[in-house]
Amino acid sequence: MKRVVLTVCIPIIFLLSSCMSSNVQVYNQIDSSDKTITVPAGNSLLIGALKTKLKEMGWKLVIDRGPIRTVGTIGKNTNIATGNTFNTRYRLVIQQFQFDYCLTGSAAINYDLSIIDNNSGEEVISQSGKDCQDRAVAKFISALNNKQ
Repeated sequence: MKRVVLTVCIPIIFLLSSCMSSNVQVYNQIDSSDKTITVPAGNSLLIGALKTKLKEMGWKLVIDRGPIRTVGTIGKNTNIATGNTFNTRYRLVIQQFQFDYCLTGSAAINYDLSIIDNNSGEEVISQSGKDCQDRAVAKFISALNNKQ
């Protein structure tokens, strides 16, 4: 009986765990001399875990963007532009939802996240997939440290 259970359970566990994966792309390096980042409010799933790791790594976390600014010139040819500003070098954007639990007890999540350089508007790191939360966090930290 034990042999039958193991013969059936092991392939099922393997199949379930093999469906989990993350795709990580590093497009540029992080400027380690300016470790300031705007992060989403809250503490759910990846948001809380990534904020904890970033804080441990010496990042300054900011929740709100800067003020909306209007800049330009008034005169014969008026040229005024309004836009959002950020008080940080980088910005973390996350979309996520939990769909199950992993065998490790970690949340199984479907997610998409990006680190954006607020100075240039470039995406520095992009990561997405269906994965266990703890593995997704480890992959993110590895990419952030440029150790892929």
